[in-house]
Amino acid sequence: MIYPRAWSRLISYVPASITLGLGLWQLDRRREKIEQLNDCREQVALPPLDESIFSQDRGTLETQRYRLVRLQGEWVHHETRLVGPRPCPRGDQGAQASAADPYGYFVVTPFRVAGTEQPNVPQLDGGLINWPVLVNRGWIPRLEVNEYWQRVRQVEENLTGHVEHQNSLIAVLQKTERSTFFIPRNHPAEHKWFRLDPTDLGGELLLAELAEPASTIPGETAQNDPLHDLSVSRPLTAELCQFYISPETHAGYSMTWFTLSAALGFLGWYRNRRLLLDKR
Repeated sequence: MIYPRAWSRLISYVPASITLGLGLWQLDRRREKIEQLNDCREQVALPPLDESIFSQDRGTLETQRYRLVRLQGEWVHHETRLVGPRPCPRGDQGAQASAADPYGYFVVTPFRVAGTEQPNVPQLDGGLINWPVLVNRGWIPRLEVNEYWQRVRQVEENLTGHVEHQNSLIAVLQKTERSTFFIPRNHPAEHKWFRLDPTDLGGELLLAELAEPASTIPGETAQNDPLHDLSVSRPLTAELCQFYISPETHAGYSMTWFTLSAALGFLGWYRNRRLLLDKR
């Protein structure tokens, strides 16, 4: 009868041990988040990358997720891929403009960098071209998709027979999304995309355009951009180092778990003490 009683006393402290572990885990998450914030701020402060980004290997690029990229080139609007439907990534004008239907699509458009040739070899079964650079231009509400395609056709007609003006792109590396229970796999052969994966989308490099207005070569007008005046949701440079859960929030979570652990530990001690008193 000694061993069952001993195990019973130890079990009384199991809830306290679990909550203590959760508190320590939140402290570790806070440390990781602080390191990410410092890394982000250091990279954002560095001069933007240019065409030299193409000479870097994939491993090096992964360590520069927050480094700004500035490129000159032309948009290939008719090769746009719409990724979704997805909810608006942030609660701004994009979601407000589509309150009746808060879902929409990421607009992923090839960007022909100045001085490079247009690829002509399809990569995927759906006939997609392997573009060196794809750009996530932001999220638009589902109700504005038809209007976007109408503007694409209009822009293509306006540019027919004319020299397209060079655009200045300011972006950062887009994080590749993996398939999850909520985000299914892409189907390139059917031109159906649900996640931001450059391999499936037919690109070697996937960037995310920032919301700051980029400087353009004189002569270009906003009418040459199909997204002009649409409810586009793009990240700001100031938002790159803002995480959904901040280090302060992790610290608050850890204090909650530590407080609960102390309370459960006291209850376990009080229970064992009562058992000893009742035995006497």
